[in-house]
Amino acid sequence: MRNIRALFYAPVVISASMISGSVAAPQGTVPTISGYYNNTYTFGFSGAFNHSDTDFRGTGSASGTTGLFCADGTVNVWDTSMRYAGEFAGFRIAAAGSLCQGFGTASEHVGGFDGRTHLGTFMSGGARLIVPVNLGNGMMIMPHAGAGIGFGNVKIEAAPFESDRSWRSGFYWEAGVAIPLVNFTGNGASRNFGTGTVQNIDAAATELYLNYKRWDAGDQTLSGGARTDTTFDMYTAGVRVKF
Repeated sequence: MRNIRALFYAPVVISASMISGSVAAPQGTVPTISGYYNNTYTFGFSGAFNHSDTDFRGTGSASGTTGLFCADGTVNVWDTSMRYAGEFAGFRIAAAGSLCQGFGTASEHVGGFDGRTHLGTFMSGGARLIVPVNLGNGMMIMPHAGAGIGFGNVKIEAAPFESDRSWRSGFYWEAGVAIPLVNFTGNGASRNFGTGTVQNIDAAATELYLNYKRWDAGDQTLSGGARTDTTFDMYTAGVRVKF
């Protein structure tokens, strides 16, 4: 659990170090809120607490918390039929995806066996609605909500009697917020925060994001015939670059 917490808090620590750095000179161009979030791509890395709840039908449920390391991104594509993104009255609709690798096994005693759940590789893709909110004094946040389909390699055990590992698919929904690490002032200047090598990245295009995702992995039948249902709650924090 100590390693899981370290991975989860790493992006937050990185972000804090960026904010605590020196204030750079204002940029030459005049940034706007619409110009900030109207980017084609975002990409970042994150860590997550992954809470699983597996119902062993007729016996009980087993839950526990493991970890995930993820690469996350969004894309706004206007000129192809593969994806569609539109902007309506301050809202943005974008495609969002993530690729994660899980570690650790959740385990809880159920009846006469140990109920264990392990999520290995997890992929998700869907649509996301982003709503920029101006807090005044040149500061903003960008809440979002979305839904889509997740695919994951799930191993369920009723140890030591039976188990199953297979790829599962199901719908997810999510909600979260992005917090720019640069805030634009009302007169068009910008305050950039950064230290060391972080200054080599355009701070005006860097943001901290927090996200909650609930994925239903559906039914899974173990080798001995036992039926199970599993859901995952993923609490994510990371740093993302917009370009």
